[in-house]
Amino acid sequence: MSKKHQETEYLTKAVMKRAVSKGIKQASERAMETAGSLVEVEGDWVVRRYKDGHTEKLQQLPKVSAKEMEQKINRLTCG
Repeated sequence: MSKKHQETEYLTKAVMKRAVSKGIKQASERAMETAGSLVEVEGDWVVRRYKDGHTEKLQQLPKVSAKEMEQKINRLTCG
């Protein structure tokens, strides 16, 4: 792969990452305004975060080893 292609690929990834981050932030702010709360992952918990700042723990996520995670990802990507 040429150096120019590598630089272009990196710049594209960097631009995409910024755009996605900005989009997620805007969508989260709009959702909070509309619904008054958001469901998100915090550590190993699924929580509901309310407009006033308090959180409610909804469900603890199961612990998954790195090996189990790799196997699950392989099943998803390899069919």
